[in-house]
Amino acid sequence: MSDDATSQLPAEILACIFDHASDWNLLQKWNPDDIGYCDPDSLPTELTYPVIGYLPALSLGATCSKWRAIAISYPDIWSRLKLEISVGKAKPDQEFIAMLELFLSRSGQQPLVIDLNIQGQESQSNFVNLVIDLLRRHSSRWKEFRFRGDSFTRDRKLARPILSMLETLSLQWDWTEDADILYLQSAPKLRRISSGMLSFYVIKFMVSPEFWERIVSLDVMISGSFSLKNCCRFPS
Repeated sequence: MSDDATSQLPAEILACIFDHASDWNLLQKWNPDDIGYCDPDSLPTELTYPVIGYLPALSLGATCSKWRAIAISYPDIWSRLKLEISVGKAKPDQEFIAMLELFLSRSGQQPLVIDLNIQGQESQSNFVNLVIDLLRRHSSRWKEFRFRGDSFTRDRKLARPILSMLETLSLQWDWTEDADILYLQSAPKLRRISSGMLSFYVIKFMVSPEFWERIVSLDVMISGSFSLKNCCRFPS
């Protein structure tokens, strides 16, 4: 399609095209020296072209003034974020934080789809604290949330956010304590859960039957020998 042809397209059509072109917006701060072994499923995206190519919302908005105005006015394309972070002792990356703030701001009140991958063992990373604090401020807009990372990240109060819009949750860690799962009962739209191990105690005693009635997809490992149907009531 020629430049003349695209210039004649209505803003609504361009916005739809932008939406299809903006699958994920990738923010990556990754240094292999920060980590040891990394699970193959948690390896970062290999960057084979300039970084802006992995930020379609930003790239489209940089094309011309018309496209910029459309991109800024269409929050959907800013709402799908993939964050890949290796944790080291380096100072916080202000450019990364500023870019994350920009995307969260321009996503307006749209539901957020977030894929958060944090790898490394430095448990006092101010940078990770800043990233998680920023995301938690917008937890009421999380629609889909996927987390991969080392266990220490759980201690940064990633748990217990406000989850009024959450529909899909995928977590790498095991749920062996009530604190890990109780807050999910306040997520009224939650339907799909994928996680590590769930203990019998958590399933039987710490979660209400009404909670399980909402779940349509459950992908977890369960510790202990027992009948799941005797502990939970699932929709027929």
